[in-house]
Amino acid sequence: MRGEVTIDLTGVMAEEIGAAHGLSEADLRRIEPDLVRVASEIADLRRRGMLEVLDLPSVREDLDRIAEAAVKSHGFRNFVLLGIGGSSLGARAIFEACLSPFHNLAPEGERGAPRLFVAENVDPDSLDSLMRVAPPEETLYNVVSKSGTTVETISQLLVVWDRLASSVGKRAAEHLVITTDPERGFLRRLASELGIRSFGVPPGVGGRFSVLTPVGLYPAAVAGVDPLELLDGAAQMDERCRDNGWRQNPALALAGVHYAFDRLKGKGITVMMPYADSLRSFAEWFCQLWAESLGKRTNPAGDPRAPVGQTPVRALGAIDQHSQLQLYVDGPNDKLFSIVAVHRHRAEVRIPETTLPGVREEGLGHIPGHGLDELLSAERSATEMVLLGSERPVLVVDLPEVSAFSLGQMFYLYEWATIAAGMLYHVNPFDQPGVEEGKLLTHAAMGRSGSEKLAERIRSHRQRPDRHRIR
Repeated sequence: MRGEVTIDLTGVMAEEIGAAHGLSEADLRRIEPDLVRVASEIADLRRRGMLEVLDLPSVREDLDRIAEAAVKSHGFRNFVLLGIGGSSLGARAIFEACLSPFHNLAPEGERGAPRLFVAENVDPDSLDSLMRVAPPEETLYNVVSKSGTTVETISQLLVVWDRLASSVGKRAAEHLVITTDPERGFLRRLASELGIRSFGVPPGVGGRFSVLTPVGLYPAAVAGVDPLELLDGAAQMDERCRDNGWRQNPALALAGVHYAFDRLKGKGITVMMPYADSLRSFAEWFCQLWAESLGKRTNPAGDPRAPVGQTPVRALGAIDQHSQLQLYVDGPNDKLFSIVAVHRHRAEVRIPETTLPGVREEGLGHIPGHGLDELLSAERSATEMVLLGSERPVLVVDLPEVSAFSLGQMFYLYEWATIAAGMLYHVNPFDQPGVEEGKLLTHAAMGRSGSEKLAERIRSHRQRPDRHRIR
């Protein structure tokens, strides 16, 4: 097998951190029947074609079209993805994991791809600045929205289209690639009417689970990252996740450990802390996936239930050893920690012997001669040790290296685990009713016809007395 992503649960066990905050064999036996049930349910749903997201590693039909479109993108100086949430976080995680962090600053002859940008928010300062740095006439825009009606993305598109129409006229449509529902929605109609190149998101795959569809694979190809490597990594993880035993199935183990710590040990917060700058956006992708899928107060039938869901937090080693670790070690013991370790880095940087005065005199003479990767590994071990020494549960996710192949494994691992966790909590991991209400209120505030009652609620909210304002 090519380099596997593995999980070390040693640091979550009672024998390592004590019975008060660690899992005992009795705890594991207690949840094991539920884990077997969930694994069986997932296998059954897959046989019936009802979990399309877990079959994505074997879906290769779009790869030729994606490759062709990626080649055409290289005729542009800039590539800008317009999207938000699940439409953007996966692509950003791919860019960050697989490319130089300073890709956009490299000379054009060395990049082998356009400059890459992700426009997510509707902050006017950000979008205006982006269009100044990447003028529309030099830019290809990938407009991504599963529904085709996402208010933030459509608003960005309208701004971009106006500027394209002014700068390139009738060729404006050549500057767009649309990724959306294959049959319905505003963006699908627009692509059809204007002849815009487009890709479909499988109907049964929700936005936050869509990174292994053209939502993530097309931007990856534009960046020069092989989509096949992502899918092959995911396929390898898929094979490992077909076992009904949590000791053999890494995603089932992840789901079970998170669920057990939340329900049995009161750890309502889960912290993902990768020790690689290149995985910062992956941690952000995970946070959306976990929060939006599991934070629910209804069961799968839509009936009310007690609210559930862990709060995901992202941290970055070693940076957050200097900002968050004090709270993690000495603050409330209400968190489960996932430290992501990378064992081979793309670059080797040695700390040279130095002629700087005072290094040895100040007790720093042991630093020269080591590699920065060695230092980062020492920082990671130090964090694990201080957390474990304070009875904080720590699981370690080990990556052989950061690559498209290992990233494909990680995407699939956490998507499978999220679905399984939803079944353990007895919630629907694929809906987001809290988000939908916010979308309706936003459209009402912007004047959508038929939303007058919601608009009145917004006006009342904005006009409420500010008796407690501090001036």
